[in-house]
Amino acid sequence: LCSDGIKRNNENELSSSHVIGICDGFLVLTDGKGETKEELRLPDGDLGKDIEKKLASGGEFLVTVIKAIDEEHITLIKSASFQ
Repeated sequence: LCSDGIKRNNENELSSSHVIGICDGFLVLTDGKGETKEELRLPDGDLGKDIEKKLASGGEFLVTVIKAIDEEHITLIKSASFQ
């Protein structure tokens, strides 16, 4: 236990995934290994709207996903250049 009363562990993860679509309100993502993931809900608010706009414009982009305590959330959109 840390002095601030928060228990910390090494289970928190950050990862980036390529957004390939939206299906029934869930993002369709691929990771660096080419594995597809469809269990993350499109975020509410401006972040979700920005993702929808980028998909509609055909832009290539990644999202940053943070995983902590068995929950995953999208925190950031970033441009991607694929070769």
